[in-house]
Amino acid sequence: MALEIQEQQAISGWDVIKARTDRDGLSCQAVRCDQPNCNRRSNASLLLWGSENRNAITPQVGLGAGLPKGFTAELEVAGQSFDFIQNKPPGPNRLVPKNESDDAKIVQAISNAAAQNAKSTVSVKSELGSFQIPIKAAPKVLRFFKSRCGIQ
Repeated sequence: MALEIQEQQAISGWDVIKARTDRDGLSCQAVRCDQPNCNRRSNASLLLWGSENRNAITPQVGLGAGLPKGFTAELEVAGQSFDFIQNKPPGPNRLVPKNESDDAKIVQAISNAAAQNAKSTVSVKSELGSFQIPIKAAPKVLRFFKSRCGIQ
C-alpha cells in the first residue's frame, strides 16, 4: 500500500490529510506555502508530518525540487533560529531539521507564535532567497494531528 488518504481538509490555508501507509502506519501531514495556490515544486512550503508509530511531528521545509544533498536553510520563528538540511540525493525532497532533537522545539515555537498572533510567519532563508510562510491556525492543525492520528 502506498499512501491511502483517509481524510483530507483545508484548515485556514493549510492542506491537511490523515493517511495510512505500510511503513509508517497512521499518519497526519499538513502543508502551508508562502503563496496562495501552492505549487510545491516552485513555492516555499512548510510541512508538518507525524505518524502514530513515532508519536512525533517532524517539521520540513520545501524549496522546490532538485536541491543537492547538503543544501541548507535557516528557519526562524518567534526569534528562534533552526538549521535545516537536505540530507538525501537530489530530487523532490524537503529539508529536515539538522538536529533531530529540534523537532519538538520547532513545532512548539510555531504553535506558540501562531496562538499569540494569527499573522505570524516563519521565515526561511537560504541561498535561494528569503520566504515568509504564514502559520495561522497551527494550533488547530496540531489538534487535528492529536484527534485523528493520536500524535501529541
